[in-house]
Parts: sequence; structure tokens; C-alpha cells
Amino acid sequence: MQFKDIFGQEKIKQQLIGQVTQNRIPHAQLFASAEGSNALALAVAFAQYVNCLQKDIEAEDSCGVCSSCSKFKKLAHPDIHYSFPFVAETTKKIDTTDYYIEDFRMAFLSNPLLNIIDWYHIMEHENKSPNINITECRNIIKKLSLRAFEAEYKVIILWLPEFLGQEGNVLLKTLEEPRPKTLFLLVSENTNTILTTILSRTQILKIPKYKKEEVRDYLIQKAQISESIAKNIALMCDGNLNKAMKLSTQIENSLIGDFKSYLNVCYTNNFVEIEKWASSFKESGKNEAKIFLSYALELFRFTNLNEHKNIEEYVDAEEFKLINTLTKIMNIENRELVYKAFNKAFFEIERNGNLKLILIDLSLTLRNNFIRIAKTVSK
Repeated sequence: MQFKDIFGQEKIKQQLIGQVTQNRIPHAQLFASAEGSNALALAVAFAQYVNCLQKDIEAEDSCGVCSSCSKFKKLAHPDIHYSFPFVAETTKKIDTTDYYIEDFRMAFLSNPLLNIIDWYHIMEHENKSPNINITECRNIIKKLSLRAFEAEYKVIILWLPEFLGQEGNVLLKTLEEPRPKTLFLLVSENTNTILTTILSRTQILKIPKYKKEEVRDYLIQKAQISESIAKNIALMCDGNLNKAMKLSTQIENSLIGDFKSYLNVCYTNNFVEIEKWASSFKESGKNEAKIFLSYALELFRFTNLNEHKNIEEYVDAEEFKLINTLTKIMNIENRELVYKAFNKAFFEIERNGNLKLILIDLSLTLRNNFIRIAKTVSK
């Protein structure tokens, strides 16, 4: 994994390269990020750059062809170790990540943006809680106590240290006083739940979320979808490239037309049409309903932002027109009511409530409280 393979995050790349060129590499560094920000990929690219035998100073990247880089391409360098949450099974003698390392390599190489849910599916343990247990912590200590085979730096990349329980305290001495030329790279998506004893012993590097325009451009380039659909997805994914790529395979057309039609259905108060609309989602599944509700939530969120900043670059012309209309006819209290209604429906679907009944209830709520909105849209 080279820096050039990672979309955006140029400022972070420069910081990491500067650590190496200035010979100021922290021995324990926490990549603190939100999901889908490419933090894990940045940690791998940094480890590759640190150990590259022919660093390209001008291009500011690892060479990609030396023996060290060749091993990194397969995540198979003998001096780079990976630790991550997993499900231990005594009956199968699964007590460390060594059992899952090949699965992890394949998962990362096929999708460097993977999240814990993706990893659950790969482990086929969706109904069990993974963690990083005491045996794995001792396994890390053992690996780092050995001399490096060939690399200048021995590296442990610990993905999602928030899954370390109190057992993680056994790592403190190694974390605080590692062998020379040993690097800890921790990659977290929720620093609030990391052991404070671990957190206090790392230097934190904050990885920012991708901006909406960055997500839009990424989707146009990578997924080769239209700008209007890319904008729709960018609205919904909150800077999460992993979520954005998944949505790009699920959304075939811009959602603005469906949303306006839905408001019209609510306005007509025709229960037959409302029931028909709700049933259509029952057939397509709750994921389609969640996509629609996410889109609606973001549009209503933009009605608040519209009063304070220029949002035209984030939405297409038809969406911008609708948002302007909603902003004019709704006060803050009404916007909050609408937002809560959609959010409540989304939450109830997440909790596996009856999909059809939830959507019918949402529709009747809108009909009873927001006639003016639907009437304006229908014109």
C-alpha cells in the first residue's frame, strides 16, 4: 500500500512523511478517525514507507518495487504484525489473530476501507462479540520481543484498539518502553472507548472525515456514476467512503423524484397510495427504506444549513430548489418535527420493527403535520 493508492488525506500524508524525513517517528501512534476515512490504509502505507529500501524522496512515497515493498503488497512482511478484534473459540483452539490472519489480509487487500461489520461477515460470527483478548496481547508482546528479520523497524498495526478490555493493560510496559526501532500503530474509530492507560501512552494523529465534495468526486472517479447520484450519496454517507461505495451499487437513479412523489402521496391522504408505497419497500427490503430515509434526513438537515451557508455545491439544482422552498415555508420547530419523524422511523427499522407499519405511521404523521410542505412541492 503506497500513499498514492489512498484517495485524498494529503495533509495527513505530509505529516507522516515529515516524521520520517525529520527522523521524529513516535514509537506509539494512534490514528484516530471516523469510519471510512482510510486510517487503516494510511497506517499500512506509513509502515511501508518507513521500511522502504528505496524511498522516492521527490515523489514522497515508498518505491513500490523493492523487496520490502513487494512483501507489503501482500501484507506478508515478516516484521510487520497485525492485530484486530476476533472471536475466540476454545473448541477450535482459536485464541489469537494468527488463525484469522489470511482472512484479514484478503479482506484488507480487497477493501482497505473495511469496517468491523464487514469483518464480522468475513469471520462468520455476526452473533458473537469479538475482542482482543489477553492471549492475543501476550502474543503481541512475544512477537515484538523477537529481533527484526530484515526491516529497519518492527511494526505492530493494531486495528480497533477500542476492543481491548482491561486485559490490554498487559501491553503498557511494551507500549511505553518498546525495543529500539519498534513502532506501535493503533487505528481507532472510537477513541472514547479506548483504555485511558493505552490512550495516554500514544501520540494521537487525527484523521479527518472526507468532505462531501471529496466523496462526490471519489464516487464519480471510482464508481463511475453520474454526478447527481454521487451528490445524493455524498449527502447520506457523512464522509464515509466505505458506506459511499456500498451505496453506489444500490442507488441507480437520483432520489429527489421519489422523495417529491412521496410528499405528494402524503398530501393526498390517500391511504391506498400510502399503503402501496409502504408495501413497495416491504418487497425490496428494509435496506432500501433506510437509504430513502437517510436521504430524507439529509435534505431536511440542509434546510437548517441553508440559512447559514451556501449549500448549492453539495446538491443538484432540483434538490436546491426544494430545500429553498422548505426553508421558506418551515420554521425551526417544524423542521425539527419532520427530522424527528424520519429519524424515529429509521431507528424503529434498525430495531427490526414491522417495516410496513413504520412507514405507514411516518406517512400519516407527515400528512397530519406538514400539509403546507406537500402542497408547495406538488405545485
